[in-house]
This record gives sequence, C-alpha cells and structure tokens, in this order.
Amino acid sequence: MQAADKGTLFLDEIGNMPLHMQPKLLTALEQRQVVPVGANKPVPIDVRVIAATNCPPEQLSDEGRFRQDLLFRLNTVEIDLPRCASAARTSSRSPTISSANMPGNTAARARPSRRRRPRARSL
Repeated sequence: MQAADKGTLFLDEIGNMPLHMQPKLLTALEQRQVVPVGANKPVPIDVRVIAATNCPPEQLSDEGRFRQDLLFRLNTVEIDLPRCASAARTSSRSPTISSANMPGNTAARARPSRRRRPRARSL
C-alpha cells in the first residue's frame, strides 16, 4: 500500500481475500497508515482504493467470507456493471475476431484507404 501513496490502489477479486488478511487491510484504511516490513514506526499513506469482485457484496458478507466492517469501509460508491455477452455467443465469435488480428493475416490489414471529402478536410 505504501507504493500506492498519493495514488490509486486497485484490488481485484477482493472477495477472494483470505479472512486473516482482512483485518490488516481494514486497519490500514481506517488509520491511514501502514508499518513497512522491517520497520518499527507506522508510515502515513494517502491512497484511493478501488476494489472489484464478481460476487454481490451481500453474498460475501452473508456467507461469512468477508468482514462486514471492511465491506462497509470499501463500499462507499458501488458501480454495478452489466455482464458481458454470454459465453456461448462470445466463444462462437472468438475465432473470427482473433484470426483477423493474427500477425500472418495480411488480408485483414489490406483494407482500401478511405478518401476524405474536400469539406471534411476543411473542418
């Protein structure tokens, strides 16, 4: 966390954080200071935290996998993003998309150039 001082710390899959690590993160967030490894004195930090998980926050606390006080501290603003395209739809399109971007595929890159109209150049 000290490396993220005066910046942003992104915690991906926060729902998978082990229970024994959660109190340490909570303490750092509440006190705004950390004790570096090998040091005796706490160091102040100013960090913005963005946490992401694919589980609903209520499910994490209900199952006992996540501390409610840490969830409260992290869940200041919640942004619920819609799911991406279904796996079936994505997997059927993936080969087409990825083959167009392969290094040996010159046909995908050999597109005719578009000419600009005279009016577009003047803008």
